[in-house]
Amino acid sequence: MPAPGLVAYGHKMVNDLFDGSVGFAIDGGIKDANHIRRLSAELNCPMPAVDNTHRGLITARAIHQAQTVAGTQQWDIIDWSALIASSRVAAGLNPFDSKKGTGVVRED
Repeated sequence: MPAPGLVAYGHKMVNDLFDGSVGFAIDGGIKDANHIRRLSAELNCPMPAVDNTHRGLITARAIHQAQTVAGTQQWDIIDWSALIASSRVAAGLNPFDSKKGTGVVRED
């Protein structure tokens, strides 16, 4: 799908480029997702993709905040593309650095 926005944010996700000072900060993504969720509730129109995105954004922000408290964060602000952090953690990977961690190893 050659949509410029999808290509640009896909590149950020694949290459761990989550610096929110040069992208769309995660708080803006959370605000927009909250707005869509409120409208969908008012209109009785479920939006599960937005709900999942919102959950990923909140999780990424929580992970980043914990890293900030520990002094281990890489960026002062993270981009909304960091929403993939929750999926990475669920897979046993590092949330913001795809080169760290080997993932879950299946033992039969």
